[in-house]
Amino acid sequence: MKTYMPRDMRKNKPGRTATSSPPQDSRQPAKSGIASRFAAFNALQDISGGKHLDDAMRHAGDLSQRDRAFVRLLVTTVLRRNGQIDQVLGAIMNKRPAGRTRDAIEIMRLGAAQLLFLETGAHAAVDSTVDLMRAAGFHSMTGLANAVMRRLSRDGADILATTDPQDNLPDWIRQSWTRHWGPERTRQTMELAMMPPPLDITPARDPADWAARLDGVLVDGHTVRRDFDGDPTQLAGFEDGAWWVQDAAAALPARLFGDLAGRHVVDLCAAPGGKTAQLVAAGAQVTAIDTSDRRLRIGGGKDVRTIP
Repeated sequence: MKTYMPRDMRKNKPGRTATSSPPQDSRQPAKSGIASRFAAFNALQDISGGKHLDDAMRHAGDLSQRDRAFVRLLVTTVLRRNGQIDQVLGAIMNKRPAGRTRDAIEIMRLGAAQLLFLETGAHAAVDSTVDLMRAAGFHSMTGLANAVMRRLSRDGADILATTDPQDNLPDWIRQSWTRHWGPERTRQTMELAMMPPPLDITPARDPADWAARLDGVLVDGHTVRRDFDGDPTQLAGFEDGAWWVQDAAAALPARLFGDLAGRHVVDLCAAPGGKTAQLVAAGAQVTAIDTSDRRLRIGGGKDVRTIP
């Protein structure tokens, strides 16, 4: 099998071929110093295979909170900017890795995301990408990874400037949005979509105190908003049920009822339970109903019954 070389490398080394060694088990621990990037690589493989982000992030479970946050940042940047990243890589590489080395493209994407969007130093980005290729068992791809990353560190910004945030949309969505909203509004929408969303939290009580404890800001006197920097279940107060993740807009309806202390409320389509938790915190006795037994249990229901 021929290795896939950047165009400028292929000109200098005509006819050179190499065989690909079979990848090692990518679930094995990575060498010291690249554990977080290795977890990000495994997470991208799982997402490509159909898993949700939160399930895929379990690969980072043994890392420190800081490293888990870095893994999530890497993965979400690759997912959010996938179209632009692939266009930049496509301008440098003749072909994507294929066969037993096909998953090596995820490592290339991680390296490109670091250089193009996360402002990682060129030396660290190049070396970590090559090391990750080797740790994942793609030994024949290390030369390609080194050449591509060095080219990106030199010309990546100029190539990126030829792309557009709309390139991250599937063609059918971009065509539909452009037809209904016009090109300018579509472009503005995608620029907003490229911004990492904040994390909104509804405390059961003392929102101002929780805003200070969680390094957030208080929105409308009730919602705590903070940067989304990793797994929220690792934050203080989550295990105790002192707060739950809930968008500020989603928290509005339950507050419109006024004083609910002692009243019985039936919450239909209740899972996963953000509004239910609000109603309980307000003093109501709540019967939460949903068609999904699984989602009700995720929401923390202690007396979950199935109605025939």
